[in-house]
Amino acid sequence: MDKLKSSIEEANMAVDKEREKNVSLLHLIFPPDIAKRLWLGETIEAKTHDNVTMLFSDIVGFTSICSTATPMMVINMLENLYNKFDEFCGQLDVYKVGRTHRPY
Repeated sequence: MDKLKSSIEEANMAVDKEREKNVSLLHLIFPPDIAKRLWLGETIEAKTHDNVTMLFSDIVGFTSICSTATPMMVINMLENLYNKFDEFCGQLDVYKVGRTHRPY
């Protein structure tokens, strides 16, 4: 009986861990209010916006930088760059939708 109880507890912990991953993923993809509503199973109506700006960026020579810099130097460079992007997003009250290609 103790073994069964232990197995159930382990399964519950695994489910909780997966739930936390799902919540984190929702919050990475969607704004907080939308993520919460989706998690609660609510239907989300699509919105239109009159003005939208999209930023696409590339680090010219990134492969070359990676071949000559230490891994920690590259990580620090990327962290500083993305922190600046995040800072500007906060100042402009914009929502960062996502990243592509070489995500951090």
